[in-house]
Amino acid sequence: MWFEAVKVKNELFNLVLDKIKDNNDLYEFLKRVLVFNPKSYYILLFSAIYLLKLEKYKKALSLLNIILKNNTYSQNAVALAIKCLSKQSNNKTLETLAFKLQNNIKYTCKSCGYSTHLFFWKCPKCRSWDSAKVEL
Repeated sequence: MWFEAVKVKNELFNLVLDKIKDNNDLYEFLKRVLVFNPKSYYILLFSAIYLLKLEKYKKALSLLNIILKNNTYSQNAVALAIKCLSKQSNNKTLETLAFKLQNNIKYTCKSCGYSTHLFFWKCPKCRSWDSAKVEL
């Protein structure tokens, strides 16, 4: 079921990952999705975020390197790469830098421009359905 949801709208991949509570299941699901779509910016970035949570720093950094090499990355990708490096080297200065660079995920309605950090299926302002655009 989750795999099908990712196929439909991979920019909401993080919402799917939040539902998987078991770390082993999460890791296996990440591997499966990365094989399915190894070039999607959202899948690469959200996979790196969750791999970092699972303390798989080298794997997270390898995904971030793919993003950074494509030159289509956001400030979040750079911040996450710095965070991975800080965890690997136990460098508090890098960790502080990563925290300062990191932005929250923002959802913006494509119809009216309403913006929030909370996901919505139906825009609270204009009431249009499935209009949220993910901004990283």
